[in-house]
Amino acid sequence: MAATFTSQSLCDLLGGTLEGLADVVITGVATLTDATEGDTVLVQSSRYAAGLAASRARVAVVSNGVKIPDEARHTATGQRTLVWVPDAEISSIALFGAFAPPKELPDVGCHPSAVIHPTATIDATARVGPLVSVGARTRIAGSTTIHAGAAVGADVQVGHGSTIGARAVLGDRVEIGNACVIGPGAVIGEEGFGYRPLGHRGLTRVPHIGTVILEDAVEIGANTTIDRAKSGATRIGQGTKIDNLCQIGHNVVIGKHCAISGLTGIAGSCTVGDGVVMGGAVGIADHLTIGAGAQIGAKSGLMRDVPPRARVAGLPAQDVRDTLRQVSLLKTLVDHAPQVQRLVRELGAAPAAQDAGHAEGS
Repeated sequence: MAATFTSQSLCDLLGGTLEGLADVVITGVATLTDATEGDTVLVQSSRYAAGLAASRARVAVVSNGVKIPDEARHTATGQRTLVWVPDAEISSIALFGAFAPPKELPDVGCHPSAVIHPTATIDATARVGPLVSVGARTRIAGSTTIHAGAAVGADVQVGHGSTIGARAVLGDRVEIGNACVIGPGAVIGEEGFGYRPLGHRGLTRVPHIGTVILEDAVEIGANTTIDRAKSGATRIGQGTKIDNLCQIGHNVVIGKHCAISGLTGIAGSCTVGDGVVMGGAVGIADHLTIGAGAQIGAKSGLMRDVPPRARVAGLPAQDVRDTLRQVSLLKTLVDHAPQVQRLVRELGAAPAAQDAGHAEGS
């Protein structure tokens, strides 16, 4: 059943200050353009406040300090109620959580179609869905959920309260911490991309005998792959979040509380410090070190180490200020292309004219 709040109860939930009617019924959250009268909307900044006037929502959650135009304080049906909060973006966490529909989970216990090795240990409070396979000597802790079709290898450890998405694969000897989330189709612990040329034999695979360790509260997006180490461990630090469709190479070590956006690829043996943020489609060459707190712009290509707290962008990546200056200069050159071409023609013609003058005077 969908959640329902009054404007006052929603204000209490968010710890805000109410301006307007206390008894407005709220049944959902929507964007400014899509909202109906029963929805609430978020106004994080003055940029959004300008669009509030045309919205049908009767209730808005607004960051303190945002100036709401007079015309936005009313809807077509009457006064608009405002819930003032310190930061509407932060309040959205509780707001969306309050209206989120309950997730469908497998029943507690193992589905009859699951294939569980007799030496595996699964806590009685775990949920193991249909067509799941669990290998020998694997240990699944309490309150863990494994969705339909997931494959869990041998000697795997999965911590308390973790979630393994549908059709995800956990290779042998992988270690998953507590409260981790593995998205659908993710592959954790496949062999890395390691080959050596052996003359007439061509490229020969190097065996990868290491593992992958995800520390507590790590989240891995759908269809992301994390390769096992050649030896030792590929390690993802506590609280790090990795988006969909990322590739993490063998022996990569990622620190705590990093955020890595979709389509990013990190080649083998890289070290990423704590708190690093990467935009989408970043590519990182092998054996590089990225210092703690660094920020990497979307579609950057890293060819060398990045110092702590640096902000880099571009291909090859460099200080973001240098990249922006180069982009600005290139745009200037394009805008003035006719003048530049004319100057080039004039400069090219000047020596010829001088040579002609010397010939006539000789």
